[in-house]
Formats: sequence, structure tokens, C-alpha cells
Amino acid sequence: MLKAIERLDCSKDFGELNFQPSNYWTKLGKKKPSHNLTRDVFVFLTIGFRDKSAAQFKEAFINEFNRMEQHIHCINRR
Repeated sequence: MLKAIERLDCSKDFGELNFQPSNYWTKLGKKKPSHNLTRDVFVFLTIGFRDKSAAQFKEAFINEFNRMEQHIHCINRR
């Protein structure tokens, strides 16, 4: 996952707004690299993944997007 984050092909502005390099400490006291991600960059990142959990996330994201779109259309018809 760390390599995928570091290879994101997004604009500099998007990257700077949505993720920051960070570190964490393991139980054995080793410093390890990590990143703090916003929801937006998480979505950007997972759209490129092809495993089952990514597929489930993408389906849920699409379903919710479609639900919100229908809701907006209903409101605009009033």
C-alpha cells in the first residue's frame, strides 16, 4: 500500500491537500513510514486497486453516488 501511495499520479496540489508523509512506531520500537490520508485520496487510491475488497468499496461508492444523484434530481423537481 505504501508504494501505491507514493506512486499516485495526481496533481501536486491534490497530493499536498490530501496526504502527508508520516511515521509510526512498532511494538518493537522501530520507526516505520506511513501516510495520513484524507477520504478523497483514499478514494483516488482504491479506484486503481483490483482485489475483492477494492471491488466492494467501488461498488458501494458507485451505489451511494447514484443514490445521492437521484435524491438531488428529486429535490430539483419540486
